Amino acid sequence: MKENLPYLDKRTIGDPKKQIDSFGKMMAGDFDDIPTKQRPTPIDFNFTVLPDMEGKTEEKVFLDWIEKVLDIKSELILKEGKSKESEEVFTRLNKAFNQSFDFMENVLLYSERDLFVNVEDFPKSISSKEDIFYILRNTQKAKKENGNKHALAKSLVFCRLVKVMIAIYETLKNEANELNKAKDLFESKMISDNKVDSPLISISTDGKGDKLFFLREFGDKKGKINSRAKDFEKVILRFINRPEANIQEALKDGVGFKLSIEQEDIPVISEVLIGWLINQMHVENVLFEDINLLSSDDLKNINKNINKNKNKKFSKKIKIKSTIDKKVEKNATSQGEYKAIVITGIVSAKNLGGGLKKDKRFEIQIVTPDNKNNKKGMNHAIYDLAKKVSARTRLDGGCPANVYEKFIQEASVESGMSVNNVKECIKGIIKIKVKHKKPYFYYISEDIYKRKNNFGFVDDFFLK
Repeated sequence: MKENLPYLDKRTIGDPKKQIDSFGKMMAGDFDDIPTKQRPTPIDFNFTVLPDMEGKTEEKVFLDWIEKVLDIKSELILKEGKSKESEEVFTRLNKAFNQSFDFMENVLLYSERDLFVNVEDFPKSISSKEDIFYILRNTQKAKKENGNKHALAKSLVFCRLVKVMIAIYETLKNEANELNKAKDLFESKMISDNKVDSPLISISTDGKGDKLFFLREFGDKKGKINSRAKDFEKVILRFINRPEANIQEALKDGVGFKLSIEQEDIPVISEVLIGWLINQMHVENVLFEDINLLSSDDLKNINKNINKNKNKKFSKKIKIKSTIDKKVEKNATSQGEYKAIVITGIVSAKNLGGGLKKDKRFEIQIVTPDNKNNKKGMNHAIYDLAKKVSARTRLDGGCPANVYEKFIQEASVESGMSVNNVKECIKGIIKIKVKHKKPYFYYISEDIYKRKNNFGFVDDFFLK
């Protein structure tokens, strides 16, 4: 049966002048007061720097870009590792450079041809300012050079590299490699066999990695807990996918816990955990969010009990939100409907202990034993597949059909689902036919593409 697919005409994608104008505004700080979700970020552009901006020298343009995007002071680049702080910056940049190729090849499945730059002077590492400038300079060469028809493809390779380097550099700077250790420290304080100040008492494990527990203050309230730390690669994926493209959003649920408990016990355990987080762990920016789970009466009682607590600081440190009578906001790559209590906040490295260097964001989900959040549409393998397609859409504009099929195979193996079932579960991914001498197929994230269209960076989604 012939597919009736939308066409994407690559000859009419966006207005370059719109991107140039928006880029200049971003560099000038004109977008700084606009909510982060609603403004272009550095990884939304098809280039990284503009030559001769406002009559500045090339070096000044590059240094300004680096400071604006990566918050690296110019003097640290110019010192080229000859001071302790400069050495730390170059070490991190070099790691980001090397890990970018690994991430693109092994996670996003770019081919060697996609990543290959056939030039002798391509840097093998980032050890000088010229290595950095070389990469930035080559993002600009999007026109034919002396008849070189591959100039455009080469500039896209450099643009893609820079975008991924931004994500990895920020992830390294914020010590995302500490997440697993932070998870263990947090868990040991929240659930234990004998610690007096732990709100949950461990009973045993269920053989699947989950710990069974009861509430210290209420022995009849029982449940199970599963903990996880977002791995390094998934933090990078989240960074690239989130509209804000910043590390705060990427690490929002870097340390996560899921508690499964009976519906009638959720109000009690919610109040106990909030009290422990505030009064024992001294966490900041606590948000208690009910997503399609609590009744209106339960929510009112929780709010009331929090606000009448004797510790006056308690009620001032927490915000409560609910989806009751409101339309649920969908995440760009979320699959299916979601029902849970979600408690998020920031716990200091000092209170976690263990020699951690950075404060950590955490997320505690509370669900019922019969929850469907991880069934079919919410399977993590499906979720990761959607994020990879979204990442390739944001980096390049889409995901080639052959790569998409490889993502499908990966999700099938990881989830245990058939290839057809995986395909049935995918939401928000659209197959398009690209106009060309030999038309070919792409898969794109509808949300990412629409975001670019809102900025005027790409044309109407369905071209007729």
